[in-house]
Amino acid sequence: MGVSLSTARWLAPLSFGIDFAAQQYGLLSTPSMKDVHDANLSFWSPQPFFIGGFFFPQQLIQLAWLYRLYKLDPRKSDKDRKEVETIVDFVPYYAVGNLCIATWMVFWNSSNLKTSNIFVVINSLTQLYYIFARQPPMNTKSTSSVLTHIVSKTFAGIGVLDLLHNGSVAYFNHEGPSMAVKVVTGLIFGGLASGSDWIFGGCLVYDLIALTVGQRQIGQAGWSNLLGVFAVATAGIVTAKNWIRPPYVKHDVVGYEEVTSTEDIHQTMKFPLHLLLLTLTILSASTTVTSSKLPPPKHPSIKLSSQDAPQYASEEYPAAWIGHILYPPLPTDIFTWVFGSFVVPNVTAFPYGADGHNLLFAWVGLDNGPQIVQAGIYFSIHKRGNGTSVTSVGFAEWLPDFAEKDDNQEFPFEVVDQVTVLVQVESPVTATCTLGNVRTGKQWVKTIKAPDAGSWVRGAQVEWVVEEQIPPGMQVADFKMFKWSNCRAGIAGRKGYVDLENAMPRNDRVGGSIRTAVVKKGRGEFDVVFKKLGCLLILLGRLLALLDREVGAWLEFLQ
Repeated sequence: MGVSLSTARWLAPLSFGIDFAAQQYGLLSTPSMKDVHDANLSFWSPQPFFIGGFFFPQQLIQLAWLYRLYKLDPRKSDKDRKEVETIVDFVPYYAVGNLCIATWMVFWNSSNLKTSNIFVVINSLTQLYYIFARQPPMNTKSTSSVLTHIVSKTFAGIGVLDLLHNGSVAYFNHEGPSMAVKVVTGLIFGGLASGSDWIFGGCLVYDLIALTVGQRQIGQAGWSNLLGVFAVATAGIVTAKNWIRPPYVKHDVVGYEEVTSTEDIHQTMKFPLHLLLLTLTILSASTTVTSSKLPPPKHPSIKLSSQDAPQYASEEYPAAWIGHILYPPLPTDIFTWVFGSFVVPNVTAFPYGADGHNLLFAWVGLDNGPQIVQAGIYFSIHKRGNGTSVTSVGFAEWLPDFAEKDDNQEFPFEVVDQVTVLVQVESPVTATCTLGNVRTGKQWVKTIKAPDAGSWVRGAQVEWVVEEQIPPGMQVADFKMFKWSNCRAGIAGRKGYVDLENAMPRNDRVGGSIRTAVVKKGRGEFDVVFKKLGCLLILLGRLLALLDREVGAWLEFLQ
């Protein structure tokens, strides 16, 4: 199917508008796209402001290109016809790229990195295919040719950086560069540079500078230096290649017959519908998966007695962990204490959820699974109609034993109070948990012991977690945001402490990162954010699934 000028004139600006709106969402939402970037770093993470610095002038060039698409009238002359064809030829690839980037933003801001990476791959490969396999050399006497080359090659240039960045954080989060990564990086940029003109080659050098600065800022000085060498080498390859064989041509835009209808202007290319359909199919499948009722993840859960959870007496609820987990730097290291603090949020029931009772916890802990020593506070949320009651109390626990509560209120707290939690393991069978209120100065200190000989704890990992235990149904706690700070842990035989620098984010909530987000703010700080819109989307998906089942049952009955 060819693309007519009339189609191009609505398809290109529409895709631009969708992408622009998605970028504004990414900048203004909580968490923002930069928040997600800062929480997920790897060996191909650039300095994020380089990406913003690239997109701003690129948007202006795109507007000039779109203006020319509308301004030119192919019926006036052969020259205008050729100018229009040059622009229209790129429009389908441009539209696919914009739609992929817009969709990427939705999943990126939900910290759904692997799904977002799918759209990055589609976009980047689409743009690289166009500039290397389809686009003719730039004619410097044609304004349309010059603008189209700038738009397409900057799209492809930043697409290379996106491909590396998103792929690394999706599959190698918080990992440093191996020798294989260094070799592959050199081969990728060297190979692309050898076939680049000045525009795309300049983008490759810019990508490497962004990586150089970004890696230096996260402490990878040696890798940053090597990336700087790659940048200089890439610039040298691009310069030599284009000096020996100039990439551009100069000729007058003539040689076409006049036409009387813009509908006759079609390209010899086929519109890449397969790419657009693949994008929409993946988006649909991803939405279906995240909107379905998934089986809860299996984690060690907090256990409450029948007094605290009468309808689920002595049972472990399905649990979702949202926060960070840290493994020791060396296999022989053992954690002996873990500390963290958070601001108590105003917890309520999600107003559109089902009536019922569920529990929400914020805790720190040491464990070697399934045994865990943990302490924090928990909220018991009861919803009936428009009414909600919430009670909260401090607790300490040594799984698989039941949690012990601060029943005497030695440690009272209110919304916006800053709570500190310290868990110290004095021996594999003894631990002391200390909860404090920074505002009042009051503490609750609880010494707990392993419930049996087989439940000893060796500090193989530590966690800072917001945990929700959800009975069957859609009883959801709206906790707005937990703001964690001062997160650190101590290792036996070592001075000082380790923080969240190498911690791994976890988001195992039912419905995934559409409902919640983990945003690292610093080496010892992160936020856990509740997303009302995501919950509404999940509820809508469930209602549609229920409606589909009911309609199917009625049709079967009528037959």
